[in-house]
Amino acid sequence: MTTIELKNNIIFDLLFLNRVKIGEVIDYKKFRKLYAGYEFLPETYFASIFGIKLVAFMHLKSGAHTTTILRNFDNAILKKIVLSELYRWNLVKSNSRITYSQFLNILKFISFFCFFHINILLLYLI
Repeated sequence: MTTIELKNNIIFDLLFLNRVKIGEVIDYKKFRKLYAGYEFLPETYFASIFGIKLVAFMHLKSGAHTTTILRNFDNAILKKIVLSELYRWNLVKSNSRITYSQFLNILKFISFFCFFHINILLLYLI
């Protein structure tokens, strides 16, 4: 697994489990809850996955500050994560048509980890 795949998998898992939201403000206590289960990674690397710079992480760790995570999370990255998960779970196949029923199943799947409205979802599937 590449570094980018690891990063995307961690973000997807935490979004899917609704443990984190894009643009959420967290303190160090919340960071530690997110970090649980990923202790095989250095804390600073785990923080960088969420866009937390080293200085901001040190302030966060001191308990004096909070920080916003996934602040610059690009929709193109989210699109790649969503599509890779849809392929992984065999909900879509490349260049294939889907029925409305399949579309609703995809929508349910995606709604578990991120809030989309229908127009954005359609753009991602095109």
